[in-house]
Amino acid sequence: MGEESTNRPEAAPTPEEPPRLQRLSRPRDVTAVCLLLLLVLAGFYTLYFAREFLLPIALGWMISLVLKPCVRALEAIDIPTPVGALITLLAALGILVSTFYFLTEPATKWVRQAPENMQRIEEKVRALAKPAEKVRRAAEEVEKLTEMGEQPTTKVQVKDSSLVNSMVVHTKGAFIMALETFVFVYFLLAAGDVFLLKLIQALPKLRDKKRAVEIAKETQQQISGYLFALTLLNIFEGTAVGIGMWLIGMPNPLLWGVMAALVNYIPYIGAMVGIAVVTMVGFVTFDTVGQSLAPAAVYLSINFIDNFIAPYFMGKRLTLNPVMVFLSLMFWGWLWGIVGVLLAVPLLMTIKVFCDHIPPIAAIGEFLAGQREPDAPQKPTGAPLIASA
Repeated sequence: MGEESTNRPEAAPTPEEPPRLQRLSRPRDVTAVCLLLLLVLAGFYTLYFAREFLLPIALGWMISLVLKPCVRALEAIDIPTPVGALITLLAALGILVSTFYFLTEPATKWVRQAPENMQRIEEKVRALAKPAEKVRRAAEEVEKLTEMGEQPTTKVQVKDSSLVNSMVVHTKGAFIMALETFVFVYFLLAAGDVFLLKLIQALPKLRDKKRAVEIAKETQQQISGYLFALTLLNIFEGTAVGIGMWLIGMPNPLLWGVMAALVNYIPYIGAMVGIAVVTMVGFVTFDTVGQSLAPAAVYLSINFIDNFIAPYFMGKRLTLNPVMVFLSLMFWGWLWGIVGVLLAVPLLMTIKVFCDHIPPIAAIGEFLAGQREPDAPQKPTGAPLIASA
């Protein structure tokens, strides 16, 4: 009896205790999460420290998507793919070099006159903000007192030397990256669909082959369509800004038109940069405050119109979450600089396409997507017509 009484509590354990213990301590799940975090950190580390290798690849891939329709158009008239790729690439390079050639002189002139122009801007801003002038003078007096015992001559020499060395290093690095990108774009265009065919042959299952083809085609269509529509918008905005600057008497209106077209490739940030630049030029060029603010007003008005007509050009091409677009700009700009900012939206679109076609991570693609179509019938826009065309 004593043995039975002692064994009864052990023979009837509560059935919920083992599952509770499993829920509280899951070593396998914790290990998996830790490994995933380490994998993400290793990915960030690789993207940052391998940027000199990865930047030409990413930039060349994006440029090849833009130029590939031209190569296929030349293939349609029986021009071999390598020859068509060379013709397309040389034509694009010629347009780029010609544009920079015509804009080098006015741009260099503005850079050379930057110290004098900044002084004139400071004088005009000082007239608008006289109370702040007293604060600035007090700050200058404090700065002079703190630097009284230092040797400014030695500091200036060190800064100039480091600036020159930095410019030489960055110029050399930019030239090497441009050359690598040029060669890589040519090989991508000349190869045609070889990489896709090799990938299809390497995949064992028919389902995986179909999925690879769908991802490749949709990625190319989305990014090519987005960049083509964005280029049309940028040409419109650049032309309008150039004409507007010419009408109000701004010097070198062609320079500001091209600048507006280029910076508009960067969502959100590009417009702010353009407005800031033309505002500073307006303060340098004109005498009165009203005339000085006229370039900014013209630029802002044209940008507002551009944002209004953008849905008619874009249609369904770009359906991304605006918050994620801005975060992508911040992330890739922090990681790869100005080139990363230019690549932020195409890379985000590529990630979304991959997520949409892979069921385990389809929720991420849904999170990256913008507003869905059910709200569209309430808005009388032409986007559905363009999307269906």
